[in-house]
Amino acid sequence: MKNNTNIQNKEKRNKIGLLAMFCIILFALALGVSAFASTAFAHTPQKAERNISGEQSSSAIYNTALTTDSNSDISLLSDNADFQMTLSRNTLTATWPTLNYVGWVWRLLTCEGVREDYWKVMTGTNYKETTLKMTSTTFTYDLATLVDSGVITKGKTYSVALYGVSNDGSMFQGSNVITYMYQEPVTLPPNPTKEGYTFVGWYYGTESEHGSNCQAYDNAPIYSDTALHAHFTINTYRVTFDSAGGNDIAAQTVNWNTKPTLTTPERMGYRFLGWFTSSGTQFTTQTIKENTTLVAHWEIITYTVTFYVDSEVYKTLTVEYGTTLQAAAERANMTYYNLYSESGVKMSKASVVSEDMELNAVAMSDTEKATTFLANTWWIILIALGVAALLIVAIVYTVKRGARSGK
Repeated sequence: MKNNTNIQNKEKRNKIGLLAMFCIILFALALGVSAFASTAFAHTPQKAERNISGEQSSSAIYNTALTTDSNSDISLLSDNADFQMTLSRNTLTATWPTLNYVGWVWRLLTCEGVREDYWKVMTGTNYKETTLKMTSTTFTYDLATLVDSGVITKGKTYSVALYGVSNDGSMFQGSNVITYMYQEPVTLPPNPTKEGYTFVGWYYGTESEHGSNCQAYDNAPIYSDTALHAHFTINTYRVTFDSAGGNDIAAQTVNWNTKPTLTTPERMGYRFLGWFTSSGTQFTTQTIKENTTLVAHWEIITYTVTFYVDSEVYKTLTVEYGTTLQAAAERANMTYYNLYSESGVKMSKASVVSEDMELNAVAMSDTEKATTFLANTWWIILIALGVAALLIVAIVYTVKRGARSGK
């Protein structure tokens, strides 16, 4: 009996020991599961998602990331810089080839100095954010606008990055960092002047490189050493000719500082003296430097008329072109003479003198003289008749009035 009792007690102790060991193992497992669950919950992306939202600033997101063991524990789409931006002068450019980030909250991050990644930009000196509105998967931005808005200052070096957060706050991405300094473009000098020429623009290259294939300067801002040379076109001017009674002379268009072609006009009875400017200066070999009107100057031609009576010279006159034989005869006191050419042809006194002439004068008959007198004085006779008629009327009126008074 005693042995059986000992055996039973020993088996009871063994069962208690096994039970205690099992309880210890269960307790240890429970502690392990609890610790694992706490650690997993602390580092899961969902926790980061609860701490990160599209309404937070990038600095708040950055602080959340620092509380975790590594950035990989937050729901990043890739490590380090998630996409690349490029800079051309003042324009930032970025493209997302695989995912559509339209609708995310995007911010342009800037700080003074040089930073290695976008996280460090967020803690940089004079850190600022600019909220952007994305409408496509291709991003461009003119950094010069940040100068106008006061975000950055001319002449200082800045680190610039692009940072985006998804609408639900579960994902974010950042770009590489661009180092940027805004510089004022070179101010071009005033347009040059050149006598007789018009400035048409600046062209790339030096004056010695000037040729037919010059490339026009496209007004792009200049930030480095650049050679530009001026292009000019020669001015043209109009020369107008006023022939002053002569035949028409066509106007000419000539280049600055060149000579027009001078044409001699013609005018019946006049001798051309030359072309003159409006100020009265004769124009001969001068060059044209402005719009010019040239006026023809003329000298009337004179002729010699010689009158012969009985083969002897009676009178010699110098008369201008256009003078009639009648006027010449009156000047020579030969009104009542008929005039004949050297060949014996009777000349009409209405003829115009257009050359040197020698005329034979023959006295008119009495009838011719009377006719000539009447022809030359008809208007005097007409006036005399009119006056006589008035006198007669006056006399008749006076006589009749006197007769009435006598009654």
